[in-house]
Amino acid sequence: MTLDHAGAPLASGRSFSAVLSRFNARACIPLFLIGAGLLAYHNSFSGAFVFDDLPAIVHNRRIRRLWPPWDVLAQAQGRHLWELSLAVNYRLGGLNVWGYHAVNVAIHILAGLALFGIVRRTLEGERLRARYGLQRTAWPPRWPPSGSCIPCRRRA
Repeated sequence: MTLDHAGAPLASGRSFSAVLSRFNARACIPLFLIGAGLLAYHNSFSGAFVFDDLPAIVHNRRIRRLWPPWDVLAQAQGRHLWELSLAVNYRLGGLNVWGYHAVNVAIHILAGLALFGIVRRTLEGERLRARYGLQRTAWPPRWPPSGSCIPCRRRA
């Protein structure tokens, strides 16, 4: 029987060190991006409706009725999904500013994660590797180690 660090048996039969060795640090990058997004927008939750929020949300009678949704979409003036999201927000929380800010922050964080995924997959693609001669090994190359020979320092 294989035990974890607390002495409890692991369901998969793998040792705790084997599980930790499979841990990928790249998996923490999305968590870091989520944390950075929450940190950047944390003070917006206590804000009020300002500027274009007043006509778009507070004085907008089109978002007061969510059902049937095609009525909301038919009355929208070019931004159908935006109007529908405001109607859902109004249905769930009325004119509570916190809910609108929470949805806005979630949308921005999801957009940032999508952009990160697209950029990461693009940079890791085989076409870029072939075109620029990129290797899958660590960069810069680890052999010879820096400082092991005087002429090698020009590569460092």
